[in-house]
Amino acid sequence: MKKIIFFLIAAGSFMTSQLYSQTNLGIRIGGWSDLGAEISYQNKLSNGERIELDAGFGAGGGTTNSIEFSLVGIYQWMFSFENGLGWYIGPGASFGFFYYELAIEDYDKFYMAVNGQVGLEYNFQFPIQLSVDYRPGISLNGGNWINNYGIGIRWRFGG
Repeated sequence: MKKIIFFLIAAGSFMTSQLYSQTNLGIRIGGWSDLGAEISYQNKLSNGERIELDAGFGAGGGTTNSIEFSLVGIYQWMFSFENGLGWYIGPGASFGFFYYELAIEDYDKFYMAVNGQVGLEYNFQFPIQLSVDYRPGISLNGGNWINNYGIGIRWRFGG
């Protein structure tokens, strides 16, 4: 329980500290083993480069009750096709906590991972951005491969 409380405080501090210099803010839906959602923030660093920071939560039911939290940071290079369509790619890192309640025992784990991300996005003429991406990774404290697909919708602030 202490890990969950620490994680919620860290996620809240992370997101509120970023709200003052935002470029894009919205949600990214996708996740690891269960359907999850992330509060997604993107900030343009220079022409063709930006950082994406996401704070995520996922929960599952059925035969396995689970709760998952994550914080993700990805450095991205952006490339435009035309008329608002573009793609991006970049390296990053993540850390998080997951808890599974199984019939025989409970299992919880803190993880750290190295990630990459590649995606397509469309910026409408009004301030909405849609994206679809793939974010693979490898856990540094377990060696597990992470496959993470997502779709995002973000509100664009300031260009």
